[in-house]
Amino acid sequence: MTSVYDRLEENGPCLSSNLVATLVEEEGITPVAARKRVSRADERIGRVYNLFPRNTVFLYIKEYFGSDEYWLKLTAALLEANAAYGKALAALIQRGGIVAEPFFHIACGAPQRLKKHISSSTMIEQLLRAQLIERQYIPGSGNCIALAKGPGMYDGAVTTLRARTAAEDIFLAGFETWCKNLGLISYDKAKLRNLEGETQPQVGTFCWDLTAPSYLSGISQKKSDGAQKPGFVLADILFDVEVNEAGVLAFLTKVETVKNLKNVGACICFFIAESYSSEAFKLLKTKGIVPATPTTLFGRDVASALRLLMQTLTEAGQQAIDPETLEKLFAGLQKFEGATGNIRGTLFEYFVADVVGRTRHSFRVRLNEKIRNPGGQESETDVLVEGYGQTCFIECKGYAPYALVSEDEITRWLTIRIPNTYKYCLTHHDWKNTSIHFELWTTGKISEKSRMEVEKIAGSVKKYTVSVKFVSDIQAEVKTTGDKKLRQIFNQYFVDHPLRQAERVRVGEAKNLSGLPVTI
Repeated sequence: MTSVYDRLEENGPCLSSNLVATLVEEEGITPVAARKRVSRADERIGRVYNLFPRNTVFLYIKEYFGSDEYWLKLTAALLEANAAYGKALAALIQRGGIVAEPFFHIACGAPQRLKKHISSSTMIEQLLRAQLIERQYIPGSGNCIALAKGPGMYDGAVTTLRARTAAEDIFLAGFETWCKNLGLISYDKAKLRNLEGETQPQVGTFCWDLTAPSYLSGISQKKSDGAQKPGFVLADILFDVEVNEAGVLAFLTKVETVKNLKNVGACICFFIAESYSSEAFKLLKTKGIVPATPTTLFGRDVASALRLLMQTLTEAGQQAIDPETLEKLFAGLQKFEGATGNIRGTLFEYFVADVVGRTRHSFRVRLNEKIRNPGGQESETDVLVEGYGQTCFIECKGYAPYALVSEDEITRWLTIRIPNTYKYCLTHHDWKNTSIHFELWTTGKISEKSRMEVEKIAGSVKKYTVSVKFVSDIQAEVKTTGDKKLRQIFNQYFVDHPLRQAERVRVGEAKNLSGLPVTI
C-alpha cells in the first residue's frame, strides 16, 4: 500500500478527488476506503480548503510549499475548475508573484462589486485566509500582494517592481496622448491607474489601467431622448515578461463581463505588453482584443528606450544614475509625447541622489529608504543622505516648472512623514546622535498656503530643520559640483525641457455631444 505522502512525492501536489480516483484505479480499493486514506494523511501533508467546489481539497507536501511546482499545479487545478481564484493567481504569477495592492484590484479580474461575482476585496481576504498570499511592504510601491513564499523571498523585488511600474506608467501617459491625438477618446476624460489613489479607473465596476469615454461613430450610441451614450477605450498593461495564455485570462474575464452589462456602451479593449506567446496573442485576437506592444504603437526607438529605462532603474537600485545615462534616457524618450512629466518625475530623485552625493559630506546616499518608527507607522524617504554628524532626508518632486505641488502632499510631508521619520531617528543607533534635516526638492512651485505652512513649522521646530529647495536653489547646488554635464541635464530636461512649452498649451476640451456630463 502506497502512502499519500509517497503518492504526492512521486506525482506532485494534486486535488483530493484526483488522488482518490488514482487510488481506486491503481490499487483496486473502494472510493470510500480511498477517501478515508486521504483524509487520514499524516501531518507532513498540507491542505488548501474552500477554493474548490464540492468540498474538494488541494493536497501538497508541506516541505515543498511555495515551490514553482506547487504554484503551477494549484493554479492549473483552479483554472480547470473555472475558479476566479485561479485566474487571479495566474495573473499574479505572470507578474513575478508580487504586485502593488492597488494594482491587484486591476490585475485579478474580479469586480469591485457585482451580483453573483466575488469582489476583488473579498478575493484578497479569502486568499489571505487560505495563506496563499501575503502582504509585503515594498519601498516605492507600498503594500503589495504577493504569493506566500516566506520571509525574505521578495527582498530582490524592490528594484524590479519599481522599474516595471515606472516604465508602464510612462507608457500609459504616452498612450493616453496617442488616443487623444487620434480623436479616439474625449479630451481630458481619460483616467489612469495611480499607486497612491484610493480608487483605480473603473468601467462596469471593474478596475483598469486606463479608461476613457469615446464618441467615435460605431462606438457611441444615440439614446431614445436623442442624447449620445459613449463607448469606452479600456487598457491593461504588463511589461518585462512575455505574456502567456494564463496571464490574460483575468483580463478576458473583465472584458467578457463588461460586454454583457446592459448599461455599459461598446468598448475598444487593448492589452499592452512587450511580447506575447503565440497562444496568448491568438486568444486575444480571437476575443476581439488589440494585443498591442510599444513597437507596434510607437516604433522601435520608443520600445528600446523603455527597455533601457527598465534595465537602468533595475541595475541602479538604491543608487544614483550617472549623467551620461540620464541624458541617454531623456534623449530616447523626449519625443514620446505625453510621457514627459512621468519621465521627469521618475528620474528626478536619481538626479538628486547624484548631486547630493557630490555636494554633501556624506559616506552613503540611498534612494527609497523604508522607515518604521517604534509606534509601527511606516514611511519612506526618496533620498537619504548619511553624513558625518548629520543625516538628511530629501523628498523629491520632479514637476514641470509651472506645476504646483499639491497642498495635501506638502501637509502630509510636514505633519506625517517628518514626525514619523524623526521618531525613528531617535532610536537609530547611527542617526540619533546626528543633526537631522528634512528637505523638499522640487522643480515646480508651491502655493502661498503651503509656503506659510512650511515657514511656520521650520520656525517653530528646534529638534530638526525643514526647508524647501526650488529651481534656483537646486541650480546653485548643482553648480557647486563643477560638472558641466550635470548642469546641462538639469537645465535642459528639468527646467527648459523641449516639450515644456507644448505641455503648457491646453487644447480646448472636446464637447460632449449629448451636452450632459459623462459618468463612468
